[in-house]
Amino acid sequence: MNQLKNAWITVNRQCNLRCRWCYAGSIDFQKTSDMPVPLAKKLIDLIAQTGIKNIALTGGEPACYEGLGELIGYISSRGLNAVLITNGVALSDLAFWESLRLQGLSSLNLSLKGGSEEDYRKNTGVEAYGQTLQAISNVASSDINYVVSMVLSSDNIGTYLRAVKDAVDFGGKEFHFSFEHDFSVLDENEDVYDIQKVFQLVDGFQNSYEKLSEITKGHFQLHQSLPICIWDKKLIQKLTEKNQIITSCQLLERSGLVFDTDGSLIPCNLMHQVSVGKYGEDFQDIDSFMAFWNAPETKEIYQGICNYPGKACHYCKEKHHCGGGCISNWYHYSYDQLMEAFRVEKLL
Repeated sequence: MNQLKNAWITVNRQCNLRCRWCYAGSIDFQKTSDMPVPLAKKLIDLIAQTGIKNIALTGGEPACYEGLGELIGYISSRGLNAVLITNGVALSDLAFWESLRLQGLSSLNLSLKGGSEEDYRKNTGVEAYGQTLQAISNVASSDINYVVSMVLSSDNIGTYLRAVKDAVDFGGKEFHFSFEHDFSVLDENEDVYDIQKVFQLVDGFQNSYEKLSEITKGHFQLHQSLPICIWDKKLIQKLTEKNQIITSCQLLERSGLVFDTDGSLIPCNLMHQVSVGKYGEDFQDIDSFMAFWNAPETKEIYQGICNYPGKACHYCKEKHHCGGGCISNWYHYSYDQLMEAFRVEKLL
C-alpha cells in the first residue's frame, strides 16, 4: 500500500463539450451515469485510509456535476488535497470559480482544446475558446496551484504553440502536455490508426521544443507515452535534466487508484471498459480493500496490462522509466511494426 500516491474519482461522463477524441463519447456523455454523492464520499473515506493525499475529481466534465462543490469540501475536510481536472469552460464564470475555491480546492488541471476559436469549435463542437482563456485568467488571479494542459495530436502538433501563447497572455504559467491515446478498439470500433501519426508527434514536438521553451520560459512537462528509443537521445536527456518529462504512468508501479462512476476500480480513466474490481462487491472497507489489492489475481491483472511490448524492452536500461510506452499504442500496431517503421523513417 505504500506505493499508492494518487487517486482519481470519475464523478460523471456528461460534458459541455463534444471533443472528437473523447473516451466519454463511447457512452454518449450520459447524465444518468453520474456517481451518487454518497458513493463518492465512501470512496473518499476509503482512499483516505490508504494513505493517499491527493484525490483528483475528473469526468466527463466535473463542472457539470451537481455535487462538485460538496465533494471538494468533503475531501478538504478529511485533510486531503482536492484536485480538479476540467476543460475550464464553466470556470469563466468568476462566481462559480470562487465558490469552488472557497470549498477548499487545492489545485487544478485546466485543459485547452485548440489554438484558435476555429480550431476549438472544430475539435469540440462548441465556441468556447474565449471562455477557456477567461477561465485561465480567473484561476491565475487566485492563489490556487494549477497547470494548463493540452493533448497533442497529429492534428494540432503543428499549431499548438498558438494556444500556448494565448494561454500565457491570459496568465498561464505552468503547462502539461500529453499525447493522444486511442482506446476505441475496446468499444469494438474499426481500427484505422495510421502509424505515421507517431512520428508526426515525435518530430513535431522535437522541432517545436526550443520555441515552446521560449514561450513558457521552460515551465512545462511532457507526459510522453511512446517508447523512449524512438526519440532523439539528446532531447530526452535535456528534458530529463530540466524535469520537463514524465516517461511512465501510475500503472507501471501500481501507484494510483482510478474509480469509475459506478464505483468500479479501473486501470485508468481512458480504460473505463475494463473493471478490476468494484466497491461494495470486491471490497468495502480498508481491510477488504488491502486483501483485494494484494491478492495474486489483482496483481496479475496489472502485470498483464504492463507487459513490455517487445523482447528488446526486457534488456533496455530505460525500461523502468519507459515501460515500453502506453498500452493504447499496442492495440493498433505491434512493437516490431513500430520499430520497423522507425527504421524506415530514419532512412527517409
